[in-house]
Amino acid sequence: MATFEQIRPKRSIGFKLLVGAAVLVGSILIAAIGIAFPLLTEDSRNFAFELQATQTRLLGAEFSTVAQSALENSRSALANLPTASGYKPGVGLSSERAIVLRSQLNNQDSILDFEAFYVPGIDQPAEKLFAWRSDRAKSLTFANLAPNEARLKELYKLGVSYLAKPTPGGKSEIHMFLAEKPKDANGPKGLVVTRALLDTRAVHQKAKGTYTQILDNQGQILIDSTNPAGTGGTVATDNPLYKAAYSSLVQVGTLEFLDSVKTETLFGAFAVPGYNTLVLSSIRKLDAFRGTYQLLERLMLTGLLLLGAALVLVVIFSIGLSRPIAELTEATYEIAGGNFSMRLDERSTDEIGILSRSMNSMSAKIQDLLLESIKKVKMEQEVAIAATLQQNLIPPRFIDQPHFALHSRYQSAAECGGDWWGYVESRDHVSVIIADATGHGLPAAMLTASARGCFSVLQKLLQDFPRLPAIPSFLLSCANRAIIESTQSQLNMTMFIASYSIAEKKLSYASAGHNPAYLITQGEQGLELKQLRARGERLGESVEYPMPKTETIDLKPGDQILLYTDGVTDNMDRFEQAYGKDRLQDILKNASDKSAKGLADALNADLEKFYEGITPADDVTFVILETREA
Repeated sequence: MATFEQIRPKRSIGFKLLVGAAVLVGSILIAAIGIAFPLLTEDSRNFAFELQATQTRLLGAEFSTVAQSALENSRSALANLPTASGYKPGVGLSSERAIVLRSQLNNQDSILDFEAFYVPGIDQPAEKLFAWRSDRAKSLTFANLAPNEARLKELYKLGVSYLAKPTPGGKSEIHMFLAEKPKDANGPKGLVVTRALLDTRAVHQKAKGTYTQILDNQGQILIDSTNPAGTGGTVATDNPLYKAAYSSLVQVGTLEFLDSVKTETLFGAFAVPGYNTLVLSSIRKLDAFRGTYQLLERLMLTGLLLLGAALVLVVIFSIGLSRPIAELTEATYEIAGGNFSMRLDERSTDEIGILSRSMNSMSAKIQDLLLESIKKVKMEQEVAIAATLQQNLIPPRFIDQPHFALHSRYQSAAECGGDWWGYVESRDHVSVIIADATGHGLPAAMLTASARGCFSVLQKLLQDFPRLPAIPSFLLSCANRAIIESTQSQLNMTMFIASYSIAEKKLSYASAGHNPAYLITQGEQGLELKQLRARGERLGESVEYPMPKTETIDLKPGDQILLYTDGVTDNMDRFEQAYGKDRLQDILKNASDKSAKGLADALNADLEKFYEGITPADDVTFVILETREA
């Protein structure tokens, strides 16, 4: 390994500044493009949708105006024609009615050509009743446009039908057929049908230069701005835009879809203006985003120019900065070699001067830090010894006696913990104690040691003086006195004592602010849990300790008592979820082995799973007392 004196910089600070500036400006440029691109593309997408929707809305409104006027004029004309039930074939239209119809049609501007027919039946030839042509349509020539069988079926179903034909001028003729069904159910099953050529010049003008189609509800193309020759044909039934418009419940909508060969994305919109028509409009995604791509190209060019300017400025700046830094670097080798008397020039008022003063101060403090490190190592050794001693104060995990058994777990959250448990045997009693001191570390460990010493003395007294009562409340009072004298009320401790009378099969228990224990017994419905609640103040708060109340219950052989600290239920897993009392109860109830060992093993396994990957924030301690037959 090279020594500090052998280490020399491979790249100067000026070079690093140059590279850093290039990376910074380049990153900003890339970030700007990365942020701008989705925003601009989304704006372009929304604009394309809005444009297509506006085009379809306006074109649909224009066509609706023409269709509405033509429909009203056609209905008015039907009112002046004989009804199908009242007409006799071959009679024709009276001259009076013909004069009225011509006058009516001459005074409107939505129809260029008009004919009326009587159709006896779907499979019978139509009889022309009336014909009229506007002066604006004198140059037009039409084929026979009498309603055919397919047209009649559509009229029977819908009442209105359209027919579109392309014209040599790149536009289309749109004919509206209107029929009035016979009112007399017993009359002939014929129809009186009108055909009106719509004046759609204004509609064609608005559609010019767009990608729009106007369809009837049968999919027939009435107007196609991009392919006039396709007028009169039908749109593909699998066209996503047509399907969306045909099934839509709204009048205007938008859709992003692929073209018929699934190679290009299109932005489309549709409108449902009424009168059995649909308006479709679409634009290629590439065309919609063309302006966005050009803007991004300009942004990249501007960024490259800024990058070049930044590099020039960095070169100029780095020359003035790297020289004093090089001098400072040389001085650090002197200090690294042990020359703590080395002093740097502190007259500079910029960051270099501040760094020089800092290094001067650092060299003076290094020796102090070394001394502090020695003290810290010594302290850590002492804490490790204290942790070992505290571990020796905790009973073994398993204790087997003729009349009882104890299964436990003790896990400290730090080197020295604040939990402790123990037991005291006297005559025909065994008292199990569990305690939780405030905090962690050496103070809490000293407090648990005081509690352990107190109960060691109490065990000796109870064995030497059989008349002394092994009552939990009395034991708590003695423990409070010991804790007060050792901590001067600076620390507190909660404690729970359960005293089992082997001869009487009774359990007496009392609490000093500790969480309740559990009685685990086998009932008629299986394993039953009952909380053993008792009230009392924490130990170490006052010399005048109010004697807590001792509760007593009957036990039978095989009953178990679970005592635990709040670290079991309150600790969090890596998802910040507490273990909780519900999970504790479920583990106890669902354990396959209901013995104390089985319950302890099940609880230990579940706690290991709960703490997987983390260290508990609080100490984890529990003990299970199992009663046995004498």
